[in-house]
Amino acid sequence: MLAALTKRHYGIKIPVRIGQFLLRDKLTGLYQNVKTHIKYNETTMIIAGYLNQLLRDGQFWFLKESALDLWMSNKNPQALPYLAVAYDCLNESPVGRQWLQECRQSLSVDEQRELVESIGRNAPANAAPRIRMMLKALIS
Repeated sequence: MLAALTKRHYGIKIPVRIGQFLLRDKLTGLYQNVKTHIKYNETTMIIAGYLNQLLRDGQFWFLKESALDLWMSNKNPQALPYLAVAYDCLNESPVGRQWLQECRQSLSVDEQRELVESIGRNAPANAAPRIRMMLKALIS
């Protein structure tokens, strides 16, 4: 049973939850290091890829925690729509709407559209209509 709940991470098998936290911490640290140096856009793409993977897998609690860490530690505005989606999918719609409002204020219209398209493409099938409807309010 434990084998089903583990995944490979740096060549060793560890429980999935621990693995996701290690990966999240690694990406957060990577973002902090690179933001102050050179490859800002490349790192942002890596982080967005990680958040999209959590979204695709329906891991809304991990998505919320990861996006919240990015927002609290770096004020990365690209984490805001992921926060809105995660809270909405965790049945905390009022909090999700507050994050959408923050997103409107922090991101340009082009960035909002780009993130909405990315999130829409990666939304899990069981939550896709709800997520798309919520994000449609962001760009309208």
